[in-house]
Amino acid sequence: MPTPIRIVVAVPDRLHRQALHCLLDINTFLTVAAVAGNHDDVTRTVEDTRPDVLVIDDRLAGCGIIPRIRHLMSRGFAKIVCLTSSINPDYIRQLMFLGVGACVSRNADARALYTAILRVQRGETYVSADLRLALPSNSHRRQLNGAGGSSIGPVN
Repeated sequence: MPTPIRIVVAVPDRLHRQALHCLLDINTFLTVAAVAGNHDDVTRTVEDTRPDVLVIDDRLAGCGIIPRIRHLMSRGFAKIVCLTSSINPDYIRQLMFLGVGACVSRNADARALYTAILRVQRGETYVSADLRLALPSNSHRRQLNGAGGSSIGPVN
């Protein structure tokens, strides 16, 4: 059996954090190494546990998600799945350009989150279907496909 992908879940709401922990931990290919509930804990938790993938809610970062991602990237952590409700193409493009591996809508189903984690672990990028469909035009979708120097694969 392959080694499970180690995840840190960083979500501000206790109920959502616990639900994600349970949802991810029931899969044999994933294990939740730790959870973080506020922006101060994220860096420390990631540095202490060195997970394979960080699942972070963009509402978590008290100083803003962009500076938090820059900080994590500067410390050598590069495999990030961002949970968001934003359908702003510039925001999603900026996240992907910074190196976020996947953007998943908070309204997406569990399969989208699993797919995002697996793709990010493999070094691929991903944007959940509902976020891609919400983008206003094909030109925005084409621009997202070039974000960060890698393509965003189709949803399976």
